[in-house]
Amino acid sequence: IYLVNMLLKNGDNSIKIISKQVPFPLFIYVAGPISASTRGQFNQNIKNLIEAAKGLIKKGHFVFCPYTSFEFNYKVDSYDFWVCYFDYSWIQRCDAICFVSGWERSKGALLEERLAQRIDLLRYYPGDEIPELIPELKRLIEENKYRELFKKIESYNSLSRGERRKILERFANSRILYMRV
Repeated sequence: IYLVNMLLKNGDNSIKIISKQVPFPLFIYVAGPISASTRGQFNQNIKNLIEAAKGLIKKGHFVFCPYTSFEFNYKVDSYDFWVCYFDYSWIQRCDAICFVSGWERSKGALLEERLAQRIDLLRYYPGDEIPELIPELKRLIEENKYRELFKKIESYNSLSRGERRKILERFANSRILYMRV
């Protein structure tokens, strides 16, 4: 067993926070395929996105799932507008992006990954463990004490993504993860 720093450099020199807990809810964009050649595959894609979003919400995070605006945006403007303008605007405001199974086959998710890399967003891929809230905040959610929870996280919500990232890095550096190698 080795002691490992909570911050690891990814192959592309970005930093990946591997802390199992975070001191405030992350704003997470869920990325993955939506369109498909068959109705059955389309339905499966939507189910995958919704399940991923529900799992993140259960961990206490704020989630934007592009499917929730797909019908409206796709009918209002072109696909390029939808991905390059609308989705990119959301991604730039998030702390992290979570890719669901099959994302590598999605033109939109590949573009979203490039943007996430360019702006050094935290990225979670299928199989990665998404951190949970610290126990104090998790307890408030379990006890349905949302007003109290909001008071505790209110100051974090007003910070920029960069300021939130610095806090996450300091928090992760203050903890130790035991990892079998």
